[in-house]
Parts: sequence; C-alpha cells; structure tokens
Amino acid sequence: MQTTSNSAVYGNVSEDRKAKSLLSCPVCLSSFSRKKHNQEFCSDKCRITSWAAHRFLKEFKAGKADGLRKLIQELSEAVKR
Repeated sequence: MQTTSNSAVYGNVSEDRKAKSLLSCPVCLSSFSRKKHNQEFCSDKCRITSWAAHRFLKEFKAGKADGLRKLIQELSEAVKR
C-alpha cells in the first residue's frame, strides 16, 4: 500500500490561504494583506487620497469647485495632446 503525504493531496494550505488573503489596493494597485477585517487600502496615504478624490468629485459635480475648474480643463487638454 502506497501512502501519500497530506501536502501532496491538499497542497500547501498556508500558501493557498496567504495567496487568497492578498488584496489589491484600489488607489496604488499594490498587493497587501488585511490587518483588520474591514481594511480596504494598503496605507493611510491611499485611504486619505481616496477620500479626498471622492470628496472633490462630489464638490465638482455640485458646481462648488469653480476655482479648480480652469486647472482641471488645462490638465485634461494636456492629457489629450
């Protein structure tokens, strides 16, 4: 009778769990593992950047960011070139 090890049958369970637990940060796209169950970003810098971008977009859509409208138009034109 030939016996096989558990790792041959099931693979390395700890590596599989580690690979499944790696997430991609929506801001910088780097991979990270959660330290808390509700963690979405890899760092405070990315979390605050995301918050600021959403806040700015909300203000811009509401027409309250007129001071930046000219700058945004210039940036969008530079990207089109």
